[in-house]
Amino acid sequence: MTPNPILLLLCILFFRQRTTALQVTPGSSCAAICLDDPEGDVQDPNASSTKPSDIVCNDQEYSTTAGGIKFKNCVECLQESHAMSNAENDVSWYLYNLRYSVDVCLYGFPNATKTISSPCNIDYACRPLKQALETGIVNPGNGTQLDYCTADSDAFSGSQLEDCVQCFRSSSNQFYISNFLTALQAGCRQKPQPGNLLGLSGSLFTQFEVNITDAPQNQTIASDETSHTSMTPGAIVGIAVGAVLLFLGSAGLFWVYHRKQKHL
Repeated sequence: MTPNPILLLLCILFFRQRTTALQVTPGSSCAAICLDDPEGDVQDPNASSTKPSDIVCNDQEYSTTAGGIKFKNCVECLQESHAMSNAENDVSWYLYNLRYSVDVCLYGFPNATKTISSPCNIDYACRPLKQALETGIVNPGNGTQLDYCTADSDAFSGSQLEDCVQCFRSSSNQFYISNFLTALQAGCRQKPQPGNLLGLSGSLFTQFEVNITDAPQNQTIASDETSHTSMTPGAIVGIAVGAVLLFLGSAGLFWVYHRKQKHL
């Protein structure tokens, strides 16, 4: 039986559109997790870019959807990576991807297609942080990655940040956003140099509050040729789970295609 070329093309386009990408330093070992195409050119600065379609907003999605699993594994890799190359470094992209996620989920950046229904986006909680958190988000550059800390008259350094964090800590399905905000606060306080890591008490993707700690001491600064960080077991498991989800989706589409062919 001759395959229907139109249906096959739609299947290919479906999976190409579902491929996600997140910003990562060229040559970083995290590129295998974060890039659009894991087999793409890991040295190409244009091979990665974070988009609204890469973002999930509810806590459970970070363990049940391919996009959420990818985001979690990419961010956790960046958090522990010393990689840097030219003007880029993984810690800066770590902060950028977290900030991008907050902007999409909380403020509906860029066109309100994925904003969550949250009581936290109000004047006495998170809304006053909007302008600061969206500063430079469209045209990111590692040299300006911490501009959100002082934007809009230091709005992110004011009391509204704690109000916003506490609001999300009371949420039943967006608790992780409170940890994202704490990590962004750590970036402002510690201002890590390229190749250095932030001081945080643990993973952002748990129902436990992440606290800011002293930055790791005696950090080894990576060369401009980029340092490499090995994948954690959790990242490997996450990639495997994502692959299984992709396989199940492919199997489902093939079953539909096969059924249609039998009835032709």
